[in-house]
Amino acid sequence: MSSSPPRVTAHTGYFVIADISGYTRFVTENDLEHAQGVLNDVITLLIERLGAPLEFVELEGDAVFVYARDAAVVNAERLLDLMEACYAAFRLRVEQMVRNTTCPCSACRAIPSLDLKCVAHHGRYATQNTPKGLQLVGSDVTLVHRLLKNRVIESTGIRAYALLTEAFVERAYPPAEATGPGAAGVQGACKLPEHLEEVESFGTVRTRVLDLAACVERHRARFRENLDALPIDMEIVTPLPVPASFVWGYITDPVLRLRWQTDIRSVRSVPADNGRTDIGSSSHCDHAGYLMEHRIVDWQPFSRITKHSRSTGSSITKPPPCQADFFFTDQPDGTCVLRFVVRLRDVGVFTRTGFKLVLPLVRREWTGHSRCCAGWSRRTAHGRRPTGVLRSRIDRYIPICTACFASGASRRTCSSSSAAKAPGLALRGTMPMASRGSRISGRRRAASTSACKARRVAGGMPAGTNSA
Repeated sequence: MSSSPPRVTAHTGYFVIADISGYTRFVTENDLEHAQGVLNDVITLLIERLGAPLEFVELEGDAVFVYARDAAVVNAERLLDLMEACYAAFRLRVEQMVRNTTCPCSACRAIPSLDLKCVAHHGRYATQNTPKGLQLVGSDVTLVHRLLKNRVIESTGIRAYALLTEAFVERAYPPAEATGPGAAGVQGACKLPEHLEEVESFGTVRTRVLDLAACVERHRARFRENLDALPIDMEIVTPLPVPASFVWGYITDPVLRLRWQTDIRSVRSVPADNGRTDIGSSSHCDHAGYLMEHRIVDWQPFSRITKHSRSTGSSITKPPPCQADFFFTDQPDGTCVLRFVVRLRDVGVFTRTGFKLVLPLVRREWTGHSRCCAGWSRRTAHGRRPTGVLRSRIDRYIPICTACFASGASRRTCSSSSAAKAPGLALRGTMPMASRGSRISGRRRAASTSACKARRVAGGMPAGTNSA
């Protein structure tokens, strides 16, 4: 009696292959001992740089194959940052080896001939246990390997490139309506040259070509300005229950940011010249009483973000010009530590003294933001809604009506209807900092809760419970 084959579960995710150009000639035409020593150093660097959320699959001679599950990637655009940072580190390492070597052998003289190309794709895959370990199988896995043999250099003249399939581009540059207002949208993808590749068994594959060499100068410029020269005026360290690659999206994505930074009404993002969130991009945040513009001056996924911020508006609570640094440090247990640093910029003695006076309030506010971010990222990583302490945190800073939130209604839908029906009941999440410390009277809170309960019952929805 024959048994049926075991059922295989298919998954979706991202595939990236980093391939060393010139590898075969470098090995065959030079001394093996010296050539392999150089290649070991370079391949080790590639494996380190193509880290989380990407996971190592195997070393395929001169290529490093990595992948990432869909659930591990908050924003696919960050995978482009990883590939660019990987190439920049590769190019700087090659230049360093050329400067430091005094060996006259042919292998050491041929180091500058090495280059790097990447192929990225999104699709379905299954896993299979083999003597070499866990392997990925499927037609999309086959496609990303076959795209290593292409005509990109002949077609575009770009030697160091990342070849991005249409499936990958759709996720790295999603339409603006798919990501909400303020997202960069598809305009970035339109700037990448289009390339059509004929692949056996797959036909014509539409791709885009990202020039990796163009990113090296941006990485060099990162070291020309000492961003740590200013004194630290505030520092908050927060343990986060998820990896840095996951929480990075909650800090940088305008839609996800509205979940945890509860004093913001809306965020509008302006991409950099390359059409992505990078050095030179900015975001404009509406804090009700004032507007804040944040310009990114350092961008090192998933390690550091540095922004120069300035505020406009008539509110006396608007912050002074400052530099905000977010430092991410991954921990061995799969969590990370977020270090938030504020440095005042171009301010006088009077402004600096005033900031010191309100520092306890600012620290309390951002400590609450950090905890809310930690809760949202933890619950999202496990596919659950916020509860417990986080629910209390959200109830305190976002909705006046606790009944609607307890019954599972949208926080912002309830808040909008409450504000529209009773303009005198401003939301604590959108109050200026000076007035946020005052409590809403019990009479107003009860009136708002009763009104929202009535609206929900009238609409045939459960009224919920009135939690404290």
